[in-house]
Amino acid sequence: MTDAQHNLNLAYLCFFAFITLSLFLQPEGLIADHGFSYYGGLFRTILPYALAFGSAAYFLYQASRSLNDEASRLIGRMFRFFAYLLIGLIFMPHDVWPFSLVHTILGALLFFFQLVLVGRLAAAKADPIIIGSAATMVISGLLCAFYLILASGYLIETQAIYQIGFWIGMNRRLSLSPGI
Repeated sequence: MTDAQHNLNLAYLCFFAFITLSLFLQPEGLIADHGFSYYGGLFRTILPYALAFGSAAYFLYQASRSLNDEASRLIGRMFRFFAYLLIGLIFMPHDVWPFSLVHTILGALLFFFQLVLVGRLAAAKADPIIIGSAATMVISGLLCAFYLILASGYLIETQAIYQIGFWIGMNRRLSLSPGI
């Protein structure tokens, strides 16, 4: 396993561990239809929420530092960009205007560029796992957009599926030979 893979795995393991802690502390988040961001607006869950996003940002940034060869430079830059977006999401509450607008834009940029990156990898590598990850992200991303419009639904679940799709796709790419 490469340093980048190790840090990517730590990013997602920490993220999901702290989000799971938030779920245990406030299970109503599963039906609140605010996605992961729901936990950033509650006193009871603000710390695990910040640790989820902060630890993911830290480890993605660390992963980006080991992706500096010619073939992986774009992935490194994108991981660094994702880390900055995650930090922004911590400090922009989703339920306070005008921060909510900035929060929504940051989240949309994160999801969009994650899909662009995995989509580009799927087109370049023609690897079935990366293609499956990209397809999972497209479907769950469309469902996320659908649930954003509704007053209730499965937003947090579709966000989790989307992020797992990204995690699997990037892990696969980092285990293959260099080149995007």
